[in-house]
Parts: sequence; C-alpha cells; structure tokens
Amino acid sequence: RPKSGSGTAKNRTGNMKHKSTTLAFGEATFDDAKRKEWVTGYHKRKTQRRKKAAKDIEDRARRERIAARKERRDAEKIALGLIDGPGDGDGDGDGDGGGDGGGADDGGGEKEKETTYGSGVTVTVMEGF
Repeated sequence: RPKSGSGTAKNRTGNMKHKSTTLAFGEATFDDAKRKEWVTGYHKRKTQRRKKAAKDIEDRARRERIAARKERRDAEKIALGLIDGPGDGDGDGDGDGGGDGGGADDGGGEKEKETTYGSGVTVTVMEGF
C-alpha cells in the first residue's frame, strides 16, 4: 500500500488509479457572483454581438449609399459638361480642365476663355477688359 497523501494509489489488481488532481493543483474556489454573471451572460454577450453586427451592416450600407450618390452627381456633371471626366487631367481638382487658372498672358491685357457645355450652351468670359 502506498503512503497516504502521495496522490496515487493502486487498485486490487496492482494497476494505478487516476492521480488525484486535488493534491496536484490545490482546491478551486469560485466567486458565486462572478460565476453567475458568466453563466447568465451568454444571452447578453450574444445580443451584444448581434447589435454590433447589425450596426456594422448599417454603416456599410450608409457608406455605399453615399458613394452611389457621389457617383450619380459626378456622372451628371460629366453629362452637363461641367467636368471633363472622372479627373479632368490638370490635377488641380477644380474640374475646369484648364490648369491652374494663371499662365502667360498674350500681351494684349485681355484674356478670353470660351467654355462649351454638354447641353450646347457656350459661355465666353473676357478678363482684363
């Protein structure tokens, strides 16, 4: 027979029994309030995950609606001839296709700028009059 408290014991046939976990790890104690919160918190955590997922879906849909409205506005501006395309190529972001708006003057003191819109309207602007 093994010494008392060694954590192992043999049964009648001489085979080892399961080792006692109480001796190896000590006794486990639980805070009943924390245990109850953890056990009953499944529903709360599941509901919280569902609400977060719904909010994420709603935010994604909102961003898609905003992007669609921007695309529609840009397409209408292109159709009206207010801008030349997705980027008018001059890189200044003003949509006029004419560079930075400054530049060399032709010496006469007058500068004429003619713009034709997609609707057929032609506008002539004279500067330095």
